[in-house]
Amino acid sequence: MNTNTTQPSSGNDFPTLLDFWKSFKKVWWVSAIAAVILGIAAFIIGAVTYTPMYRASVRFTIMPLVDSDSSSGASVYSFNYNEALSTQMAATFPHIINEGFLSEIVSYDIGRPINGTISANAITDTNIFEMHVQSSSAKDAYDIVNSLIENYPKIAEHVVGDTRMNVLVGSEPILPTKPYNSGAYYSTVVLSVFVGIIIGLGVALVRMYTEKTVTGKRDIETEFNGKLLCEIPHVVAKRTNGSNHSLLKPITEISGFSESVRALKARVRSAAESEGLKVIGITSALGNEGKTTISYNLARSLSHGAEKVLLVDMDLEIRAIQEQLNRKGTVPDTGITEVVSGKLALAESINSISDTFDVLFAGTENAKFSKARFAEVFRLLREQYDYIIVDMPSCVTSPESVSIADFCDGIIFTVKYNSTDRRKVSHSINYLAFSDTSIIGYVINDVPINRSKSGGYKHPGRYSYRHGYGYSSRYGYGYGHGQNPDSAAKDKE
Repeated sequence: MNTNTTQPSSGNDFPTLLDFWKSFKKVWWVSAIAAVILGIAAFIIGAVTYTPMYRASVRFTIMPLVDSDSSSGASVYSFNYNEALSTQMAATFPHIINEGFLSEIVSYDIGRPINGTISANAITDTNIFEMHVQSSSAKDAYDIVNSLIENYPKIAEHVVGDTRMNVLVGSEPILPTKPYNSGAYYSTVVLSVFVGIIIGLGVALVRMYTEKTVTGKRDIETEFNGKLLCEIPHVVAKRTNGSNHSLLKPITEISGFSESVRALKARVRSAAESEGLKVIGITSALGNEGKTTISYNLARSLSHGAEKVLLVDMDLEIRAIQEQLNRKGTVPDTGITEVVSGKLALAESINSISDTFDVLFAGTENAKFSKARFAEVFRLLREQYDYIIVDMPSCVTSPESVSIADFCDGIIFTVKYNSTDRRKVSHSINYLAFSDTSIIGYVINDVPINRSKSGGYKHPGRYSYRHGYGYSSRYGYGYGHGQNPDSAAKDKE
């Protein structure tokens, strides 16, 4: 295995808001479920336990006795501002209530037990004193506060001295018509939903730092002691003709993508020449990491020269290449499985896309995997082609991946950016170590445009791509008509 490395690029391996967003998109359902569960629970609890409460209030101004008229004996009250007296009355009010004497008077006055909570406070920097009654009955609240207006000054006189309490105009108590806490539990529901969202964000944050996905060159070099061949940019999906798959625009129209593929082609060709590689397998730890897209585009790019190139679909469970390249059913879906089962000759199973580019489908047979029979087919193919690109199954999901790796001279390992846990990649690498071949390098796929550096592109735009294979209508569906000369010239290095 080639282990030459270069210094990792600075500033490209630390978590960013984009990394967090990608992590959150994978666990967004945690926020959704937590928000729904907590919101519903808060609503049910609030609706079951909700008790409508009514409030009646009154405001007084406090005026102390200053002197007496000696001739008449009448009390004289000062109308001067007296903040201290108001504050003193508010401070002593709880004691008066707790003593029970005032409560007994009020209860006797209204003719029933007190159903409510009584409180009082002084308005700061004024001589205004407030009393409030809260009750589950609007009438109780109203009756209690009116009784307090009548009886409280008599009790307060024994505590703070002779005072006069004048009800402020406009603050007279009125019979409440609706609960003051109407719908109060809705705020709890909103808070619960918000907490659910926060839980999801927390899970995403923990996942970003603990799951340790591959995000750059440093990860390849330090975690796997490998060589990064290139990074493939993230591009946006477009569905066509109602298909579940999308077809790439011609790679000449996606400059960032095509530059990455050409960079990969140059490095693969260099490794092939220096190490004598002819059969190159492309795999990944899990599915949906882009290995088939890379397999097709690498094979296609290598064929833009004098070398004759074959793409072999050995992902016998998925068989995605024939699904994509034979969507119109213009050629048989037969392939390598028919050859190894003896139902078809090798020459009859190969489909020609251009003069230098052929494809061997996986086929339709479900025959038991026989390493010896597949090895014989690959021996014959080596005699006919300069390069053979093998779309292998993913390592974690297929027990045959090691056997298929033995057919190859080298392996390119594909990792989707910030997606697969490094532990799964390490497990796959250790599994491939049982084969007779080695990993020549790694490709990081689906890299955000503003982060990728190794591919040589710096495009701010968005591309039209996903799960497709990059071929265009210029190749035709007949697989024998060849490539448009003008477009071929554009796509060559």
